[in-house]
Amino acid sequence: MLIRIGINSIIPPISIIYRFKNKFYFEFYHSPVYPNDIGLGVYDIHSPRVPKAEEIEHLLRKALKVVPKERLWVNPDCGLKTRGWKETIEQLQVMVDVTKKLRAELA
Repeated sequence: MLIRIGINSIIPPISIIYRFKNKFYFEFYHSPVYPNDIGLGVYDIHSPRVPKAEEIEHLLRKALKVVPKERLWVNPDCGLKTRGWKETIEQLQVMVDVTKKLRAELA
């Protein structure tokens, strides 16, 4: 039996989210070919700007309309190796605070 797999089934989810930024290209997620969790990149690590909590919350709420909460992971886009400690800590703190808020709300 031949299973047809589109490009969306083989590109890691973080790459898809990063490439399309706020456009939430999640069509592949509904396919049984891709049964895994999704790691959503919530900010661009190539920018020193610390995103506001509201921005990250907005992205997560959009994602939760498509991805079940049990299968959604929150991540920086692709690592923080190019950032300094101060901005890394600030960015991760915002991400953690928003995640805790939504987890409490959705529990």
